[in-house]
Amino acid sequence: MYKIEKCDESTGCCEDGFSCLNSASFEEEIRNEINAKRVVILLAQDQGGKGGHYMVIDSFDNEGRFHINFGWGGNCNNYYYLSDINTFEICGGIDYKFNTNQKAIINIQQRIKIGKLIDVGFRGIMNQLHSTQTTLYPLKEALIVLNC
Repeated sequence: MYKIEKCDESTGCCEDGFSCLNSASFEEEIRNEINAKRVVILLAQDQGGKGGHYMVIDSFDNEGRFHINFGWGGNCNNYYYLSDINTFEICGGIDYKFNTNQKAIINIQQRIKIGKLIDVGFRGIMNQLHSTQTTLYPLKEALIVLNC
């Protein structure tokens, strides 16, 4: 379990293939988070070895796909099956397949209200993937900055 500073103490990391918070599956855990009105930060590696990327899951549809925001200025944002996050068709040539070593940062919630700025720091290395800095713009009036 990785601690995210300035978040509720139950915020942590969930890995595909492991039971998280007694849920039946990785995807079910993500759906539970979305239903609880919490975004999920997904880390995945490209199956071709082109590196890894953090992305935000903010909803899901009735077909079992999850809406993924890549943080690329709107490019590639769409609904994907977690087993087939293939950006090539959606992004017009940006060719990544983020289908391996998926991990999710779950239960992200503010510990205290600090106005419009929420500063969240996440530190750690997961499965030899070094983290990066990510800025999220949620639907509510807040700015979440992850320093990973």
